[in-house]
Amino acid sequence: MPPPAQLEALDSLLWLGNGHQAAKITSQSQPTISRWAHHLAKHLNLGLRKVWGEWYVNGNLAPLGQARESDQSSRFEGRKSMRLEAGAISSRLLADSHPRAWILGRPDAINQPRSLTLLRQRVVDAWLCTSAFDLPDDPGPDLTVIELFRAPILLVASRQHPLAGQSNLAPADLSRFPSVGLTANWYPKSASQLKRYGLWRNPRHISHYRSQHWEGRTGDGHTLAYASPCMMALNPDLCPLDFDLQLEQSIALVVRQEHADHPRIQELLDNIQRRVGLLRSR
Repeated sequence: MPPPAQLEALDSLLWLGNGHQAAKITSQSQPTISRWAHHLAKHLNLGLRKVWGEWYVNGNLAPLGQARESDQSSRFEGRKSMRLEAGAISSRLLADSHPRAWILGRPDAINQPRSLTLLRQRVVDAWLCTSAFDLPDDPGPDLTVIELFRAPILLVASRQHPLAGQSNLAPADLSRFPSVGLTANWYPKSASQLKRYGLWRNPRHISHYRSQHWEGRTGDGHTLAYASPCMMALNPDLCPLDFDLQLEQSIALVVRQEHADHPRIQELLDNIQRRVGLLRSR
């Protein structure tokens, strides 16, 4: 069994993406995080590499999986802090007051398949998913998806956009303008729906959320973007356009089925539901 401190270093690095972030949630320095993570990967004969700002391991993951199962049991037994993954928007509006027993991951996470993998591999203990609509049709019997909030996704632009204030917009009106999108297949169902309307036309690869790469691009007066009620609350300068995307934001807490009724999960769920209540009352 790997030393717990080395396992924490490796999984913190995989979860958070860099030594600086990992050092914030551990009692170790950045050089120690890097040294122990690479040492454990080598000891387990695993490849450790960084791609587009994310760390990955490959090889025979069975021994690592056994160590993670034991480590996760320690967290659920109260001997260590629990780990909560959250999307870029949900972490800012829903998870910022998470129970003290929980550690919140990077607030700019947008890679949904990666977040799902982290949960399945027991690196994290719960995932506050911003777009449950884009989860696999069958997430598997090992997972429980608890929907918390559902609201329409809006088409938005700057208040200086030529379409701002116009009524009864059609897809032909939208396709004349650039629109934000992602190159990765992280939101496949949403992307497919938006492409039907001539949107999602200017995708770019970004590893983590940055305002200037998403809704901030509307500042040019031409680019179209999409916003949930959460994002609208954070960006009052965004102007909703008169076009129904027929998309909804669906926020859900995703946990392993075996832990769904655990008191620590229930405490987290109660906390988030209170935050959702505040969001609904706005």
